[in-house]
Amino acid sequence: MIRIFFYISLCIGILSVLAMCYFQSAAYGISHPQFFSGIQELLLAFFIFGIMTVWWVIYFAITKDWKQLWVPLILIFIIVGAEVNFRIRAAIFENNYQTSLDTWFATTRLLNFESKNLGISFQYLSSTPFGGVVSVKEEGDTIFVGDTVSKTSDGGAIKVFSKDPSLTLLEYLNKKYKSNYPSCIFTDISSSTSTNSMVDMDRELGVGGDYLCPIIGIEVPHLASSYNFFISSKTHLDKYAFVSIPDDPVAGVQPKDRLDSGDKKWFQTIAFH
Repeated sequence: MIRIFFYISLCIGILSVLAMCYFQSAAYGISHPQFFSGIQELLLAFFIFGIMTVWWVIYFAITKDWKQLWVPLILIFIIVGAEVNFRIRAAIFENNYQTSLDTWFATTRLLNFESKNLGISFQYLSSTPFGGVVSVKEEGDTIFVGDTVSKTSDGGAIKVFSKDPSLTLLEYLNKKYKSNYPSCIFTDISSSTSTNSMVDMDRELGVGGDYLCPIIGIEVPHLASSYNFFISSKTHLDKYAFVSIPDDPVAGVQPKDRLDSGDKKWFQTIAFH
């Protein structure tokens, strides 16, 4: 009977090894489904394998059946080898990543973009950490930022509009959109120390999949994972802009202002003229 339990434990141990290799391979860029590919499952596989290892020690201490020892030893060596390989590759990646960042900070330049036609400007970095060139292109009333100049720019986009200077940004947006989008919520998120006013709007979907708020037309792909807001100057009240960026904008359009050592994203440097 104890031998049967031993063979069952070997099967469980093999399955645990396969599970751990599967979970750890995610670190090498292999795409896994969300289900059964998280850190909890990895820890569970290690825990189960640890229990099997304790059982094998007990089994061999009782049976002295050393000719079967090679199977558990191979499984243990696989796990140890996989862990060592994972740590080595992680260390190499970290070293290469840091070297790339050091080179980037030494060579990238902080640039200024200004549109005289739209009366707006902002700062951005000339390159990305991994060698890409940041591009800015103006098309009509819209400016696109990213690695490549396109309407699906990875860095985001900004569209400039005119407005009634007698109204604040929040007042103007409510007046313009509330009649057609009564469920849309506009929220003033301005900082008291900022020279600009900022208004956020709810991007939730309503019943039937309809958006509760207006679609401006420059939203970056995957609206659910993008950040959209309106912005205007507190002194130049005749215009405002709509900004759309991904949650994680393409690297290199997040400027490093070396004068004050503060990290800023390009859309945080927007100024109206």
